[in-house]
Amino acid sequence: MDTSCNLLLLLMFLHFAVGFTNSCVKIHPDSSSNIVLEVGKNFTATCHLREGSTYTSDDIKWLSENGSIPKQFYHRINETAVSVTVNIDSDMNGWLRCTATKDSLSYVIPCVYGISLHTGYPPLKPKNLSCIAVQEDKDISPNLNCSWDPGSRNPLIDTTYTVYANVLGTTQKHKADCNQHLARSCVVNLETFPIHMILKVWAEVKNALGSEESELLNDSSYFAKPNPPLNVQVLAEVNIPTSLMVTWKHPIDRTIMKLSYAIRYRKAASDVWIEVPESFTRGYIESFRLQSLEPYTEYGVQMRCIEESKRSYWSDWSLNVKNSTAEAKPASAPDLWRIIQPTSDNRIVTLIWKDPVKANGKILLYNLSINQDYKMFESYSIKANTLSQMYLMELPPGKMANIEITAFNSVGASPKASLFIPRSDKELPGVEDMSWSVLDEKPEPKLQVKWTAVLPPHPTLHLSEYLLEWVKIPQSVDWQRVPNNVTITTLNADLEKFKRYDISLYPIYKNHSGHRLFQAGCPVTRPAYIHQLLNSQSSFSSEAQRICFYT
Repeated sequence: MDTSCNLLLLLMFLHFAVGFTNSCVKIHPDSSSNIVLEVGKNFTATCHLREGSTYTSDDIKWLSENGSIPKQFYHRINETAVSVTVNIDSDMNGWLRCTATKDSLSYVIPCVYGISLHTGYPPLKPKNLSCIAVQEDKDISPNLNCSWDPGSRNPLIDTTYTVYANVLGTTQKHKADCNQHLARSCVVNLETFPIHMILKVWAEVKNALGSEESELLNDSSYFAKPNPPLNVQVLAEVNIPTSLMVTWKHPIDRTIMKLSYAIRYRKAASDVWIEVPESFTRGYIESFRLQSLEPYTEYGVQMRCIEESKRSYWSDWSLNVKNSTAEAKPASAPDLWRIIQPTSDNRIVTLIWKDPVKANGKILLYNLSINQDYKMFESYSIKANTLSQMYLMELPPGKMANIEITAFNSVGASPKASLFIPRSDKELPGVEDMSWSVLDEKPEPKLQVKWTAVLPPHPTLHLSEYLLEWVKIPQSVDWQRVPNNVTITTLNADLEKFKRYDISLYPIYKNHSGHRLFQAGCPVTRPAYIHQLLNSQSSFSSEAQRICFYT
């Protein structure tokens, strides 16, 4: 029993595997290789009984790799032929078999015939075809690198891509076969890049279910990508502190490509680029002056280029070339302030100052002049360094002083900063109240100060600004100025936690009569601790001190 069963299976395999021509059944369509079918389409095959067969159409059955096909999909054509119609899906790969057998006669060897099916999709049209040939040495490379979007659908069957490149008006025809499945790019060797000629390029995709072609590209200039400009240099101009001269060399022979240029620049400490309009950098020029820059400031400059009609690719940006503009005389005054410490019979005044915000160069020295009761009292030239930007003086309570300071760099002098210190009995009023709170900002908490606005006590006085001073105990002083219409601000300082600071607020008045002097009003002072962030973000400090130096 086992031997006869094994023999029957072997014979069935032989009939099926080799498709004996003397099999009693035959399938149409037939092929010695895979029959490729499109997924989602219906497929009809017909099983024919050969002449002289003892079987009838009632004995015919259809089988796929997944098992028997239900008879509802059969169609009896006549006594010797039965067709089957199935909808193709992506899993229907393998053999489709037709058998003829008598179910009641188990000892009769059935007739078997099969065809091999392979399912897939026709190719999608290649989209977004683009090709590029980069500059190599002094010429455009003959290697045209093309890429496209093959689409997201996997064709499931062998699919080939070919890129064609034909030079119009010549016999030059080039192509590259890109046989990778779902290829996205390919390189065509043109032997010599056909500059100034019309080069037609397209991509074709093929498989057993069809073919598609991409849109056509043409004009060889469109494909070329030059190198960045050569030997880019940025030169400072000694007598023009607001400009830099940019020079460069053409990266490719002008008979091959005429170029337009793009220049962009930025401060070395900035991430924001400013681009020069391209209309200023066309033609045969190899230099350009950047203008309206800030003096004594380092800038970075980059360049790129493109075929003058802008049909080619932009080159990459050149390396970042840096240089600094020349010095100009300072455009703003030093920031002058004072600390007054009264004694029993005198006032000790410490003058302190900061470099001009717009120094426009390296500050070399300061010229400090002191007038007492409108008469020249002292004048000094002080070399500039961080250790010497202060001056100690004594001022009797009954005297007033006007202090002026000017900063100098290698080009010239800054505007003057002035400060007026009145007699002790002539202090001007301060603000009514001032408070502070801690803001939980990242990376470090900040101190916020708010106060009530002050009104000038006399028509000849004008509120110029406010000055916030903070003193770290035991002793370290800094300050900032605030516009006269502001009554809440954040200290521009990285304060240390668990350290005490005395925060003082001064209104700064400007006298419009006589000498137009700037004078500080009476300060309001509070102790502050940045560590109060641990307690409450919005807690404000207790009663303020009013410090006025009346005799």
